[in-house]
Amino acid sequence: MTIAEILKGTDDKKLTAVPTPEWPELDGQLFARKMSAAQKIGFWDASRKNKASSGAAFVAMMVTMGATDKDGIRAFGDDDFLWLQEKDGEAIGRLAEAIDSLNVLSSYQQGNLEKNSESPENSEST
Repeated sequence: MTIAEILKGTDDKKLTAVPTPEWPELDGQLFARKMSAAQKIGFWDASRKNKASSGAAFVAMMVTMGATDKDGIRAFGDDDFLWLQEKDGEAIGRLAEAIDSLNVLSSYQQGNLEKNSESPENSEST
C-alpha cells in the first residue's frame, strides 16, 4: 500500500465534546471539530470577507466555522458570527479554545498580524 492510499483511508476528522453549562439545553451537544485543509481555507476566506480577523469577531468566526453537533454537522451558519459575539463569553471562549487547540488558528493569526504590522520602534524614518 502506498502512503497516499494509507492517508486516503485514514479517518482524521476528530471531534471533541465541549461543555457549555451556561446553556443547559445545549450542554453536551456542542463539539469542536478538526478542520480539513479546505475547511481551514474557508475559515480564512470568511474571516477576511467579513472583516473578522481579530477580537470578538475572530473568536465568533472560529465558533461559527468550527462548532458541530455529535455527527460533525456544523452547528452554525456563516453569518451567525454576528450574533454569537453577543452570547456568553465563557461558553464562546471555551468553544473557541477547543476549536483553536485542534486547528491552531489564533497562533497562525497572531503570526500574520505581527508579520504584517510594524511597531513604531521598528519603523524607519525618512
